[in-house]
This record gives sequence, structure tokens and C-alpha cells, in this order.
Amino acid sequence: MSESEVAAAAKCAQAFKSIDTDGSGSVSVTELRTAMEQRGVGVTEEQLQQMIQIADTDGNGELSFEEFLRVVSSK
Repeated sequence: MSESEVAAAAKCAQAFKSIDTDGSGSVSVTELRTAMEQRGVGVTEEQLQQMIQIADTDGNGELSFEEFLRVVSSK
């Protein structure tokens, strides 16, 4: 892994931790909604559910760090 990849992964980890407010190791719809609202991004409940569903590869209704990282690094 290059230095820039390590730095990007560290930034993603920091972002994930700031969204995962309960420290559970996963991001729930509620946590995602709060993060979006804090950043001034208006989304509907349906849009939030779709975001989670698209990224949630294990189907548990929440995003693990690995799932979050896949989404963020694909952008």
C-alpha cells in the first residue's frame, strides 16, 4: 500500500468513527441520517434506506467499516 493509500484509508477511518457515534463498529440508518443533516445534506428516509441497502453486502441493515470503505473508495 502506498503512502497516499494509507493516508486515504486513515481519513476514511476517521470519517467512519465520526459517523459511528455509538461506537458499535457499524453505521446505522439513524447515524447516517444525523451525519447527513450535520453536513447540511437533505435526504429522505427512502434515500437513506437505499444508500444502506446498496452498500450493505452482508444484509444486516448497517454498514461495517469494510462496506463503508468500499463505497467511499469507489468515488
